[in-house]
Parts: sequence; C-alpha cells; structure tokens
Amino acid sequence: MTPTKLPLFPLGTVLFPGALLPLQLFELRYLQMIGECERQGTGFAVVTLTQGREVHRPGASAEQFETLGTRVHIERIERPQAGLVMVWCRGVEKISIQNTRQRSDGLWTGQVHALPPEPAVQVPEDLQHLSVQMHEALTQLSAQPSVVPHWAEAWRLQDCSWLSHRWGELLPLPLQMKYRLFALQEPLMRLELIGDMVPPSAPPAQR
Repeated sequence: MTPTKLPLFPLGTVLFPGALLPLQLFELRYLQMIGECERQGTGFAVVTLTQGREVHRPGASAEQFETLGTRVHIERIERPQAGLVMVWCRGVEKISIQNTRQRSDGLWTGQVHALPPEPAVQVPEDLQHLSVQMHEALTQLSAQPSVVPHWAEAWRLQDCSWLSHRWGELLPLPLQMKYRLFALQEPLMRLELIGDMVPPSAPPAQR
C-alpha cells in the first residue's frame, strides 16, 4: 500500500482506535494544521511522546515520539475565540510512521502506513468479567454530557480487539504500559494482559 503523508500531533498519551480525543489548540503550528485539514478534507495522526513537551517552548529539546500512532478523523471543530480552536477527533486505525520531518513552522509530518486490521476473536469464557464490567462503565460514561458521543459505534463487547482497546483507553495505566498494550497486534494477548491486571470485581476507573 502506498504511504500517505500526514501531519503528526505528538501528545503525552496513547490514542486507541475508536476513542474520542477532545483537543484545545492554540499553538500556531496546530492552528495552521487544522486549517489545512479543513481545506483538504483530511485528518492527522496522534503519536505518543517519548521526549519533549506537548507545548513547545523556545530553547526546549525537539519532540521525539513512538513509531506507531493513530490516524484520526475530525468530527467537530469550534472556534470560541481568536487563536483558540476546539477539536473533537476520533481514532480510526493504527499506523506506522516513517520519514518524519519538522516544517519551519514546527509542525511534524511523516509517511504513514496503516497496520493490518486485527483479527476478530471472541472473548473467552475466563475473561467474560471484562465484558460485563466494561458494559457498566460505558453505560455510566455515556450518560455524561458530551458535545460528541464518547463511543459512536455499536459496543462490540464480545470482540477482543474492541474490548481491549476500551480497557486500554480507560484504565489509569502508566504511559509506557498503555503504549505496550497499544502496540500489540494480537487482541487476545492484549485482553489477557488486561485480565491479569483487573480482578473480576474492579471496573475501569472513570476518566
């Protein structure tokens, strides 16, 4: 598959496919990025920082980030005041990133390849408590007001990939652990690792 050139948005987080990510943008490089995305009808990619800050400061070291990220679709844009843009975007698919470059305005770009879709694997019996607990958590969280629905698609609570992504999204884990779960391409293995961390009586922490 031919690689696609996308803007990159380094953040101190991991964005799982299907997750909603609200952003407040005020740096010039990202205001320009959103304007370009609007004009071209494209999205961008979120990548996990390994060095540097989300907001660049003069004299600070350049951002460094992981080689896997998430392509996002922009669902809503608001401009409440000059120099501030509110963006709601959703993770679409995992991507690998190569040939990164930083433009003169500070915006990173890279050539991205979509990773193969994860296989559909049924949640095994010994991990069914993860499905039950996630249903309870999503029901509570979905009742909270949001400009854009937290989870727009049907809940696939018996699909290891979708379920493990939701647990990765909601569990209060260290960044390195979240990225480790994210980088796995074996959904059952990801869910088993989560099952090792989550007892049957513990729902995910609400964000």
